[in-house]
Amino acid sequence: MAHWTFDREGESSTVDEVSGGQRLRLERAQFGEGQTGRALEFGGDGRATIEPPVELDFLESDLSVAVWIKTDADGTILAQTAAAGPWVPDAKALFLRNGRLTFDVGWVGAIESSVAIPLNRWVHVALTRAGADGRSTLYLDGIQVGAGVLKPRQVARDHITRLGFGADDFPATPHFRGAMDDLRLYRRSLTA
Repeated sequence: MAHWTFDREGESSTVDEVSGGQRLRLERAQFGEGQTGRALEFGGDGRATIEPPVELDFLESDLSVAVWIKTDADGTILAQTAAAGPWVPDAKALFLRNGRLTFDVGWVGAIESSVAIPLNRWVHVALTRAGADGRSTLYLDGIQVGAGVLKPRQVARDHITRLGFGADDFPATPHFRGAMDDLRLYRRSLTA
């Protein structure tokens, strides 16, 4: 569906490697050293919004999100939510809370990894979802670290997808501080 290596930097955006049609509009995010090549760096107040909005169907379709991260703090990796304001019902976020990889569906529930993410080194994190039953699985460096069933109640209309920021009030640390590299979005549920 989409893949950003972050190796071809632009002034305020970067284009995905699959279709070339999805751009990440950068706001207070910059390019730096990556796991391989370059990465997208967030200083704790930035974000990157996917434009035009990518169709991540968390209700009916299988999907996967995979990305390399390097951080020393909690914060949002990827969120699909309202463009502004507080956390809303059926919003989705993949984030770190108390050092653990967490996936939350607003007003439905959350699943959390059984282990903390190693800090200050590159790790590969992934979320896979089966649309039919809402089964969500979290991976750390290719090893399953959490799973559960989370299915939104309805299709989220007018939500945007962004990196590095959740909502004004969610999660407790809504901004990401660190680097992300090699972001991949798939319209299928990958296995380890």
